[in-house]
Amino acid sequence: MGQAVDTITTPKSGKTTFEGLDAIAHQLVETEAPDGYNKLKDPADVTIVANYDQDGVLQSWTVNGGGNDVALNIQNNKGTLLPETGGMGTIIFTVVGALAIIGGIAWAVRRKHSVR
Repeated sequence: MGQAVDTITTPKSGKTTFEGLDAIAHQLVETEAPDGYNKLKDPADVTIVANYDQDGVLQSWTVNGGGNDVALNIQNNKGTLLPETGGMGTIIFTVVGALAIIGGIAWAVRRKHSVR
């Protein structure tokens, strides 16, 4: 991922205009969400493609495969985020618990057979 070129603060209207961007792939990354909203988990991809004639004059351009006047809608959601669950800690506890149960069953079976 490249470095941030510009940092902006979205106004209360929620609408921002970008001008003068190069014809490459860009990412919009939310660094802070408005109060009461969740921060976006993933960046929003924006790809600008420019078409030039043989003399290098710009003929047309598109944003994300659409026209040249594209509104990219990014919606922030309200509410609380649940913590992510699972991962290595859960796997380790599951394996240790399963081994303890198997060990207990094996011990009980051996004890039962040795008593006879």
